[in-house]
Amino acid sequence: MYAGTIRSNNSGSNGGGVYVSDNSGCLFNLYGGIISENAATVNGGGVYAGGSGDYTFNMYGGVVCNNNAEKGSNVYTNKDEV
Repeated sequence: MYAGTIRSNNSGSNGGGVYVSDNSGCLFNLYGGIISENAATVNGGGVYAGGSGDYTFNMYGGVVCNNNAEKGSNVYTNKDEV
C-alpha cells in the first residue's frame, strides 16, 4: 500500500482493516496511506498479522491509528520480531 485510506471497516473476529495470515506466505507492505477507524471484536482493529506459518507485515511508512479491538487496537501480531 503506497497511498489511500482503509477506513470504517469491521470484523467479527480478527483484522478490521487489514488481515494478513499464514495462508500461502501472505505479504503486506505499508509504505504510505492511512489505516484508521476500523474495528475487530478480537485482535487487530487496524491490522491483524497472525498465524503459525509464513506471513509478513512490513511497515515502512504510513499511519495506523484510531482503530479498536480487544487486543492490538491498531496492530496485532503474534510473531517475536516486529
